[in-house]
Amino acid sequence: MTQPSVARSGTILTMTKMGLVIVALSICIVGTSQAATYLKIGILGEPKALNPFGASDAWTKKISMLLYQPLYMVDPNTQTLIPWLAADQPLYDPKNKTVTFHLRAMKWDDGTPFSADDLVFTVDIIKRFRIPRYYVYWDFVKKIEAIDPLTVRLTVEQIMPVLARRSLTTWVVQKRKWLPLIQKAEEKLKDLKGEDKPTGDLDDEEAESTVSEALRVIQGHETTDPTGLGPFRFKSWKKGSYILMEKNPYFFAQDKIISGRRLGPFIDGIMFKVFDNLSASSLALMEGEIDFLWKGVSHSLVSAMVKDPNIKVPMVLDSGYRFLGFNLRKPPMSDPAFRRAVAYLVDKNFIINRILHNHGEALYTFIPPDNTFYFDPDIPQYGQDLGQKERIKEAYRLLKDAGYRWETPPVSPDGAIQKGSRLSMPDGQPAAIGITILGPPPDYDTEMAACGQVIATWLQDFGMKVSWEPIAFGALLRRIRNERDFDMFVLGWRNLSLDPDYLRRFFHSTYDEANQWNYTGYSNAEYDRLAETQAQTVDLRERRKIIFELQERLTADLPIIPLYVPHLMEGIRTDRFEGWYMGLGGVGNIWTFSMLKAKPK
Repeated sequence: MTQPSVARSGTILTMTKMGLVIVALSICIVGTSQAATYLKIGILGEPKALNPFGASDAWTKKISMLLYQPLYMVDPNTQTLIPWLAADQPLYDPKNKTVTFHLRAMKWDDGTPFSADDLVFTVDIIKRFRIPRYYVYWDFVKKIEAIDPLTVRLTVEQIMPVLARRSLTTWVVQKRKWLPLIQKAEEKLKDLKGEDKPTGDLDDEEAESTVSEALRVIQGHETTDPTGLGPFRFKSWKKGSYILMEKNPYFFAQDKIISGRRLGPFIDGIMFKVFDNLSASSLALMEGEIDFLWKGVSHSLVSAMVKDPNIKVPMVLDSGYRFLGFNLRKPPMSDPAFRRAVAYLVDKNFIINRILHNHGEALYTFIPPDNTFYFDPDIPQYGQDLGQKERIKEAYRLLKDAGYRWETPPVSPDGAIQKGSRLSMPDGQPAAIGITILGPPPDYDTEMAACGQVIATWLQDFGMKVSWEPIAFGALLRRIRNERDFDMFVLGWRNLSLDPDYLRRFFHSTYDEANQWNYTGYSNAEYDRLAETQAQTVDLRERRKIIFELQERLTADLPIIPLYVPHLMEGIRTDRFEGWYMGLGGVGNIWTFSMLKAKPK
């Protein structure tokens, strides 16, 4: 079998400085003085809206991170909580099933006091309207109450680990700002029900139908003047051009030491400059027109960038991974032997070397390696130490032993590798007539598109009739997540939490329905039991053992095949600012933005 040739499509872009249309930060259109120090950040897209309840796109989440703040953060190495809006560690009372914690005395960025009522209001919205991605982490909380303006008590059905690492890391919105909108949604809720019946008294199907329209009122709201608690506050937004934030004079952590770091912010503001493509933004970084390129730099320009003493391109492993998924509801994808054979045929080293140009790491487990506490380094690795011929032979042996047959087998009687044809299943039916691998187009993600192409080629050479079909990302998600109309697909999980409960949501059988996360239709009773157990196991060491067992079961069953973790390559200039903090996911984090300082001139 001949390895397909894959070339990265580099873009040679010629442009003038006028073509970049960079907005100067010292001029009066942003209302700043000549002495003001602004960080200029390049972003490859525009937030849909600065609405945390409807935030699903990456840029909304990134920019909202500077506005809407959580109660706690999680230390990636120890899994312990770092109090943020909270003033202390939560106090657990297992007997009464309560959790109590105190809040810092602080103000919103409009100068009005923050209180426990804001938190209670936020949680009530999440629970009453079943806000996607957050409701699952609050549905077991029976009651939340403000004991006094800075003390909160939760009463829960049971103490669960996701309470600390997911529920208590939820952001908070200002009651004063959001109350009018929520009242409109409440009216919609009453109109739909015909009475003021609590949503919690409805069964799941009735509740979902009842809140859906009210939920659209909340999630569809275009937040044009957000109020937050972060180090910067919203100033202005020129659609298609820039978003401007200025230093929040009421930031609670100003000049405080939290988690061993003295915080500012020490700069006057941030401008997010919107770019249409990676090449243009990378050139802007090289020319000094932006200070930080958040999403990543153009691979074709990295070698030129690193020669500049004023530019650094720190590389870290992404907090997510790319994978090949199967529709387990359809044969032959429903057969574990078929999926294991595909795992042997996928040459991850080729993907890393030829497609990613070594800007990534092959992955064999289901938790990325940056999550050091829960990552299982001893998972079996299909074909990792085998050459191409040996992997093909192993895949051939697996399927032949399972009763599959070929018109022309990929391994000849004398053991030579040849192009296979017409693979059929044990019942004699063709194994792969019209199988399609779906994935994003190259202009959305070059590497994932190239992976889909080469995987299709490997399977074709093995005797399967397989085709690669790139489609627009929105249509791709509808086919996979909503319609469940697919055979195989290449996709990625991005920005995975340090809490591994996503293994439950991605693969538990109850999530095998439209708009839920179990895309593949994986169903395993023992896996379900273990996934439920880990969600209720408070002891970290015991939970870690269960998470390892979940990864081992997934490795054996392979509802998806993990492919790789890409390097996140963010470009930063070091000639104007110092204090960049490298954390999980790169330098674009709350610590960097809270500690960055202008270099002395």
